[in-house]
Amino acid sequence: MNQIKTSVLIVNTNQKDYIKNCLKSLKSVYDNTDFEIIIVDNDSTDGSPEFVGENYPDVKLIRTKNKGFCAANNLGAKNAEGEYLILLNPDTKVFKGSLEELVRNLDGKEKTISVPKILLYDGQSINTVGIINHFTGLGFTKGLGENIDKYTEQEYMSSISGACFCIRMQDFLDLGGLDEQFFLYMDDAEFSWRLKSKGYKVVYVPNAVICHDYTLRVPAEKIYYLEIGRYIILKKYFTWKEFLLFLPSLFTTELFTFGYSILKGRSGIKFKLKAIKEGLTLNVEKDNVDRKDLVRLLDYKIPNKQLNSTFFDIIFFKIGNFIYFMNYKSILIIWNL
Repeated sequence: MNQIKTSVLIVNTNQKDYIKNCLKSLKSVYDNTDFEIIIVDNDSTDGSPEFVGENYPDVKLIRTKNKGFCAANNLGAKNAEGEYLILLNPDTKVFKGSLEELVRNLDGKEKTISVPKILLYDGQSINTVGIINHFTGLGFTKGLGENIDKYTEQEYMSSISGACFCIRMQDFLDLGGLDEQFFLYMDDAEFSWRLKSKGYKVVYVPNAVICHDYTLRVPAEKIYYLEIGRYIILKKYFTWKEFLLFLPSLFTTELFTFGYSILKGRSGIKFKLKAIKEGLTLNVEKDNVDRKDLVRLLDYKIPNKQLNSTFFDIIFFKIGNFIYFMNYKSILIIWNL
């Protein structure tokens, strides 16, 4: 029996059509036997677990109650046998040799994560090459909409995307897995903060390519998950001393996110207020990190390609980024960094 080198872990919740395409792509590009595919199914009702069981009996299928994306990934990791772990979204398609490249680029490198070039589902432009982590807890996709010929050189990036990344299994376990306080969204942003704080590096592998079905839109309910996730990150990594120092930027971000919520109508306001209420009362255990060093590694600019309306273009890029810049730089001066 061959020893399993790589475990490919997919979390599914009612994504039957995506699962069909994802598994088809995986099976078409893998010709070796030293890997396993694990699907953790979060109580799907669309027939996707039955489809997997009937058509892919060699896939390890774990059915569980839906306790969120992070809890499902952690459950899958506990049942994985590989030396390397690849977390992969179900709405992805994999190119031949890409996952092997992610694994190969971890060989001989300590405390390193590898990430691929992630294209949009049609393969015509870039989805992301990682997340831009803003020091107020906001997260943005790096490279969104850019030409596929960009980012052709291997380099160290600042963060991962939860759509796909590769990590040594032991490192994933040592880091505590994904934070299960995150039910959906922002888990990759928090994991990136944690990687930075623990001295890990993220290597971008341009010849590892996958496609991901992604659209930049934030419906009202998603506002809640994004904002509660942002509050968890801030409460986990910063103390009240940092909150006071960052107050101009945090207040600016609250104005902007509330303004965006208003544009979504009553439901947008409702979900924003729900996030604020729960964020203020939520008990979050502090992570013991060097906060000054962590802040130095975070971004302070809002990327202009992430926003579309004229209103937000003017506010964010003219006023917002000026406030962020001045506040961030003043903090570094105060800390002698």
